Formats: sequence, C-alpha cells, structure tokens
Amino acid sequence: MLSVFIFSNTRGQVVHHLDCGQKQTQREINTCAMQNFVAADGLLDSLYKSMVAEFSYARPEGSSDTTAPTPYLREALVQSQHSWYKYREDAGALISTSFDGGSAANAQACEYMTLMTLDRIRALKNLRNYLYGKQALSVDWDISRH
Repeated sequence: MLSVFIFSNTRGQVVHHLDCGQKQTQREINTCAMQNFVAADGLLDSLYKSMVAEFSYARPEGSSDTTAPTPYLREALVQSQHSWYKYREDAGALISTSFDGGSAANAQACEYMTLMTLDRIRALKNLRNYLYGKQALSVDWDISRH
C-alpha cells in the first residue's frame, strides 16, 4: 500500500505533496517512493542544520544560563546524527534484502527509510523543545500508535 505524504518545513508550511496512490507500474511506485524519501530527507537535513547552528552558540562553561545548550551539545548532536544515518541505511538494506532482489525492494526500502526519517524529525524537534525547556519528556507506552 502506498501512502500520500504531506511534508512541512520547520514552520509547518506544506512544501511537498506526492500522491503515490495513482501510480500503477513498479517503476512509477519506485520513483514515487524515492521522491518521498528525498523530500523527507531534505526536511531532516534542514532541521538538523538549524539545530547544529543553534547549538554552535552554546553557553560558556560555568554560565548559570540553563536555557542555552552546553558547549558539548553540538558535537554530541553531530555524532548521534552520523550514527543515525548509518542505522537508517542499514535498516533500508535489511528491508531491501528481505525482498531478495525483487522489483519492489527499492520502493519498500525507501518507504521504510522515509518513515524512519519522519520519526527522526519528530525526535529532533522533541529534543530541541526539551533542551530549551518547552517540553517535558514523557514516555508513550501505547505502541499501537507507532
């Protein structure tokens, strides 16, 4: 089943919409899945770059300003993002492998990696909100919604 994705930038404005439900051939499905992935990845890249820039202006050591990130936060974010990219690529390869080289392998891998990317966007937004004191961390144990 293919989905309709509506992507928004960090301000909530719609920037990309692809209706994959109208695709009929495997090539069209693969193309649509890749376009959705590229759109989601672009949103993630934009958010990540903005957070790296924000965290570059970290509070000086010893400062009592608790609303600014620590001096090591930028480095930790960069390292975690690189690890996450590797994890996403490995997960996509796992999905692709499960199709044993079939024609749907690329589309399924792209769709899975798109879902992972959208989850990462949410996670980074939650992290930023938490670090700036705009949101408390809470665990949602209802896994049926995920």
